[in-house]
Amino acid sequence: MEDSEKISILEEIGALGLRKPFVPHTIVMVSGSRYSVGENDDVTVGKSVVVIVPAKGGQHLLDPYQISELSVEEPTS
Repeated sequence: MEDSEKISILEEIGALGLRKPFVPHTIVMVSGSRYSVGENDDVTVGKSVVVIVPAKGGQHLLDPYQISELSVEEPTS
């Protein structure tokens, strides 16, 4: 992933967190790991890390260079 692609993904993740109404989404890593982000989860985007803190506890530190895809669950109504 090039720097411009990383920045674009980071901007998109940040924008999804601000979207009203909230839209659940999944961050997919090149390894195939998937991290679902729900309405009550916290996501922080930095220059070199994405931090997901699920409402149920714990945390995930993601390397933006390892993010391969964002899957957005658009509302059906």
